[in-house]
Amino acid sequence: MLDKTGDVKWSAPITSVGGPFHLEVPKGIAGSFVRVLNKPNQYLNMAELEVFSGGGASVGAPSPVAQVKPLVNIALRKPATQSSTGWGGVASRVNDGNTDGNMQNSSVNHTMNGLNEFWMVDLQGNFAIEGIKIWGRTDCCGSRLVGSTVQVLDKAGQVKWSAKITSLNRLYEFAVPKGIVGASVRVLSRPSGEYLNIAEVQVFGVADEALK
Repeated sequence: MLDKTGDVKWSAPITSVGGPFHLEVPKGIAGSFVRVLNKPNQYLNMAELEVFSGGGASVGAPSPVAQVKPLVNIALRKPATQSSTGWGGVASRVNDGNTDGNMQNSSVNHTMNGLNEFWMVDLQGNFAIEGIKIWGRTDCCGSRLVGSTVQVLDKAGQVKWSAKITSLNRLYEFAVPKGIVGASVRVLSRPSGEYLNIAEVQVFGVADEALK
C-alpha cells in the first residue's frame, strides 16, 4: 500500500498456494495505490484484485463519513431444508456458524445421490444480496461440490441469480451483482446425481424496508 508520494505505508507477503488470499490492513492505513511485487525471476499471474475501504470521505476532506449499513451473514441459523438426508447430515449444519469441513465433527450436511439434490435456506425476508461464501467438506469427497449451482431466489421461487462451482476449493466466494434481491439461497448438486456435502454457507446482504 503506497501513499500519493509513492512511500510504502503497509505491506504483507503471500506465504501459501491457493486462494483467494485475504489480507487485512491495520486500521489507520491510508493509501492511494496498491502494488503487487512478484518474487525475483518469477512471472506474475493474477485473476483479480479487490481493494475494500470503509466508504465515506477521503482522508483530509472535511465532509462527514457516510453511514453505510453493515453487511451481515443473513443466513445464520435461519430455517434450512434439503432434498434428502443421509448419515445424519442434517440441513441445519450448513448454516450453524461452524465452517469445520470434517464430517465426523457434525458440521457437514449429507444428502443422498439422487437427481437434483439440493440444500436451501429461507432468509425470512427480502434482502439485497451482495455476496455468498461456501465452505466444502475436507475429510474427503470435496470434489462432490464441483458442478453444483448456487442460486438466489425471490419469494415466488424464481431464480434471480445463479453461478456454478467449476473447480475444487476449500472456500468458494461469489460476488452477487448489485440489484439482486432474494428471499432464499439454494445449492443444487450436479444434475446427473451426486451427494451434496457442505460445511457452511454464509449469505451477506442488507435488509431494506422498501423490499418487504
